[in-house]
Amino acid sequence: MRFSNTRIVFSISERILLEYWDAGEQKAVSTKKIPDHGDINFNLEVLRKEAKKIFRLFIFDKRKPTPKLPKEELNKRFKKKLKSDTHCFLKFIEYYPEKFIDEYCKEKRINLEFNDITLDFYYGFTDYLLVSCNFSNNTVGKYINKIKRFMNEVAI
Repeated sequence: MRFSNTRIVFSISERILLEYWDAGEQKAVSTKKIPDHGDINFNLEVLRKEAKKIFRLFIFDKRKPTPKLPKEELNKRFKKKLKSDTHCFLKFIEYYPEKFIDEYCKEKRINLEFNDITLDFYYGFTDYLLVSCNFSNNTVGKYINKIKRFMNEVAI
């Protein structure tokens, strides 16, 4: 979900294959292969309505929401417990021997969180590896694949 260029990610703990997902409508495709698509779409609609209510409250209070505030409110409303207070990417990826992510974050002065792993991060990090570290495309691809693999393993 987005609100005034603020991206909010909230899971309803349902998984669906990409081929059965309507990206334009942001809902499950109606098909016999997914008998509970109606439940999934209903849960998504309830989540959207609650998120809109929360965003309206922010507008009414003249507050600009950070990604954390609406998510905390959604967690309260759906009685969902957070796995961790912080989702610092670097704390989770510590066991990787590569120091380049940490060096990139120090150079850019950012505290990298899971929500920060976006295309902007991708372009900035690959540029850093190519230009500052003088790595080849294959080496850069190796590091990006490790990040992708790691992100898939720890999907929140």
